[in-house]
Amino acid sequence: LFEAQAERSPEALAVVFGETTFTYQALNEKANQLAHFLRQKYDIRPNDVVALQLERSEWTIIGILGILKSGAGYLPIATDFPVERTAYMLENSKAKALLTDAVGDVQAQALKHALPALHIQRIENIVGAHLPTANPERISGGPDLAYVLYTSGSTGRPKGVSMAQRSLVNLIQWQAQNSPCGPGDRTAQFVPYTFDVSFQEIFATLYTGGTLVVLPQDIQQQFNQLPALIGQYGINRLFLPFVGLQQLAELAQEAPQPLYGLREIVTAGEQLQSSAAIRRLLASLPGCVLKNQYGPTEAHVVSEYVLGPNPDMWPDLPPIGKPIGNVELYILDPQGQPAPIGLSGELLIGGVALADGYLNNPALTAEKFIAHPFKTGERLYKTGDLARWTPGGDIEYLGRMDTQLKIRGYRIEVGEIEQVLLGHEAVQTCAVTAHALKGVWELAAYLVPAPGHALPDATALRDFLGQKLPHYMLPGYFVEMEVLPM
Repeated sequence: LFEAQAERSPEALAVVFGETTFTYQALNEKANQLAHFLRQKYDIRPNDVVALQLERSEWTIIGILGILKSGAGYLPIATDFPVERTAYMLENSKAKALLTDAVGDVQAQALKHALPALHIQRIENIVGAHLPTANPERISGGPDLAYVLYTSGSTGRPKGVSMAQRSLVNLIQWQAQNSPCGPGDRTAQFVPYTFDVSFQEIFATLYTGGTLVVLPQDIQQQFNQLPALIGQYGINRLFLPFVGLQQLAELAQEAPQPLYGLREIVTAGEQLQSSAAIRRLLASLPGCVLKNQYGPTEAHVVSEYVLGPNPDMWPDLPPIGKPIGNVELYILDPQGQPAPIGLSGELLIGGVALADGYLNNPALTAEKFIAHPFKTGERLYKTGDLARWTPGGDIEYLGRMDTQLKIRGYRIEVGEIEQVLLGHEAVQTCAVTAHALKGVWELAAYLVPAPGHALPDATALRDFLGQKLPHYMLPGYFVEMEVLPM
């Protein structure tokens, strides 16, 4: 799809990062050179995996395109992930190589020590004049793997979701048919590329001839810069989790002018709330539509609810809407039968959206991707989410059936945090929960000290957890207790 668009509009602007720009033709040729290198160096076969660990830049987009063009699926790894977690993901996925940049020298050396056979390549050093720029021929011989995304696991180890390109092509084509943005419109690449939403940002833009504006690496920490960047680059479409949208709406109360070019805002990853600030923001942008999307990593986006033009009429907790094209959504009661309208049940997903399963984990795949009870030979994914149908045919999200949490769009299994905490000699037992403080969800760990030990302070405990867990899984609060309530 990208190559076809590059052929239709070779001189159109494809990617902007700071002062760096790429036309569709130039971006395609750079990605082709990387793809040819990967094939020559690693003999890429269908369902191979190549990992990507880069600071956000134009090289991120070149890297993703080049890996897919080579025939491999890409495994995104955040640059601030602990070495132990990164090494596990690389080993578990059997990645053939890791593409990185000059920023990660210290971590690269640590990874090389942990995985001596790992091939680490500096991506800037790969693309050169000696490599062909023509589109590589397609590799045939199996389903096309798009990416492997690791999500928090309840057993103490992250699990890798293996997503095929067919599922994502369906999403991108559906989105193109239902979006007000098209050729020449500008989409911000804001979401970390370890989130599946980044795939939407990238390919929903490059499929339709739009321009992808890659925002600075530190935009998550320097969020107050976002309104100015939207105005500076003339952004037309923005993907944000609810917390980000709320922050943007609060910032825009002072000066909404930079946002006047927005035509579409898509939010996903956690429950959308129609706060007063968000209502005011959309009321000030009469040409902009707000969409609430839903979908777990195991299926990406499967439903959408478009909020109407009058924010005063919005529900406080908007539903997650109706299924997208070629996707089936079921709400089943505990007996596995369809729940009547208005009654809650577990939400299950069927159709083309489903991932292939969990990489190298057939037991968990069989547990979560079950045989379709109503269609022979097909599958359903058990989301673990509670939901109900409204009389209007929309789905309302009602929360989780288990201990999994969604905080700032990140999916967190508290069992993984608890397992690491229990590895500390001073911790006898523990429990991790989430609390809403001033409208923002935070993790809190409750700890019972082991006999004869004093618990370290919060800083030391966070440092201990940070050796194995990413930053978004570190509790903000640690509470010592004599015994856990039962």
